[in-house]
Amino acid sequence: MAGPSAARAKKRKPNFCPQETEVLVSKVTKHHQLLFGTGLLKAEPTRKYRVWSRILQAVNALGYCRRDIVDLKHKWRDLRAVVRRKLGDLRKAAHGPGSSKPQALALTPVEQVVAKTFSCQAGPVDGYGLEALRASQIDPTDLQELFQETSANVFRVNSTVTSLEGSLRSLGTAGDTLELRSSLHASQQETNKTICASISTIKQLSELVRGSSQQECLQLDRLRNQLLDILQRYGAIQKKIAETSKAPLPLVATMGAQRSRRQQQQQQQQQQQSPRTPFADLADEKIFNGGDSMWQSQDQALLPEITDEDLDTLRNREDAVQQNEGTEGLARI
Repeated sequence: MAGPSAARAKKRKPNFCPQETEVLVSKVTKHHQLLFGTGLLKAEPTRKYRVWSRILQAVNALGYCRRDIVDLKHKWRDLRAVVRRKLGDLRKAAHGPGSSKPQALALTPVEQVVAKTFSCQAGPVDGYGLEALRASQIDPTDLQELFQETSANVFRVNSTVTSLEGSLRSLGTAGDTLELRSSLHASQQETNKTICASISTIKQLSELVRGSSQQECLQLDRLRNQLLDILQRYGAIQKKIAETSKAPLPLVATMGAQRSRRQQQQQQQQQQQSPRTPFADLADEKIFNGGDSMWQSQDQALLPEITDEDLDTLRNREDAVQQNEGTEGLARI
């Protein structure tokens, strides 16, 4: 489990500013055929990567935010989704009562450039009729990228849920710490973001695969069912984590840790105050090469303590011996 777990939580990048969006759209439309061409016009992945890298350099040169290639692809796909939706609404409005187009549906200059990247290309000068009629025909490359992104997000959520299940077992035990609870909180925040992104892409795919092949519809159903199953597991784990986290950190575990630390400190103090080792436990080098201090400590360890009473007894015995010796000498004279 990660200790400084809060560091795992990624800081969300700011939205693209208008200048970044303009640079992205101009560069992508310039190399659109190379980046998204199919069949004989399909470029090698390494060449595509080099083009995306050059576009990334141009966007980052503005200095607003440090983007990566994934950010650029997501933004480009979002732009196309917005334009496709507007074109579809414009088509409905054109066939409805009244001929005026709602102002909210009007494409911005940047969106007009994006609209020309659809397979229909140019349309009537005074409107978007041709683009609107073909807008629902999503680029196969965009569709596959959406499927891949959704699949990766579902896999990521599943891995995180499995990790949370393992961490949940430590709550309420000796391994329950502030670091663990912070890690669980950060993981749930990131998982919530990933789930929101997965739901958004699945909704987008649901609109795009209408009328598509049966294989794509089955692929979407499989992803949707996988995400629903994971969400059920995740919801149950979230509930258990919330209930367990309401209790304070285990007092027994805290006291046990403090007690073990005190015992360890006492043992260290005793070892420092009484560095006496039985002879049987001494290494041969220490027995034969030890200094005087070592032997003195051994003597102190082995000799019994002599009290004042013992000294008085010894003196009395010595006086008695001397008196006996004096009496025997007088008797001989």
